[in-house]
Amino acid sequence: MPYFFKQANKNRALAGIGLSVLLIVCLNLNSYFPGLLFKQPLPDSTRFLFSSGVIWVFFIAIYLCATKIEKRHFLLWEENRYTADFYIVWVVALLSINYIIIGLITTPLNNLHWNNSDHKVLQLYHLSPLLKLLGVITAAITEELICRAYLLSRLQLYFKDPRYPLVISALIFAFGHLGYGTMGYIIYTLAFGLLFGWHYQKYRNIKILIICHFLLDYYLLLF
Repeated sequence: MPYFFKQANKNRALAGIGLSVLLIVCLNLNSYFPGLLFKQPLPDSTRFLFSSGVIWVFFIAIYLCATKIEKRHFLLWEENRYTADFYIVWVVALLSINYIIIGLITTPLNNLHWNNSDHKVLQLYHLSPLLKLLGVITAAITEELICRAYLLSRLQLYFKDPRYPLVISALIFAFGHLGYGTMGYIIYTLAFGLLFGWHYQKYRNIKILIICHFLLDYYLLLF
């Protein structure tokens, strides 16, 4: 393919990358300025549903960018197939590594009193189990498909060194969680993004990451 067409194809991905970043900005604005769109404060359940709806709308828009503007499959990297034991081993491994990371991050921050207790996740505990399940499903599917399957693979079009897209996508993912408040959670989501991004680069399978993300959030919110 001539260079001009290769470059044009690559630059079409900028629309979806821009939408992904805009989604992160909108979510943070909604967290820090809940009255920006609505003059009257909304109940937590309504704001939660609104945020989930916004995420799905953006996901559909990014999907359409991939298929209609880029004229590519949403999953730029073809999914590798693995046996059931691969899934079991890596689900256990990724969950275990995540809990180790949480311990390594929260313990020193608690000792330094940097991990304040005003954690936005705690404010979600009083929501109904159905709303929590909706949130867990939304986060697991959309965050992995947008931040790993879409962003990571598209960013890699622009860099020869795969470490750069890995770090950038992890930073964007962590920035999307600024609204949750604590230093520990922000550092954790950055580490989470690096770990899951590395796994996707190496094994090219998004389903296992969606499963792990779902299990982590399910444990956090429902228990």
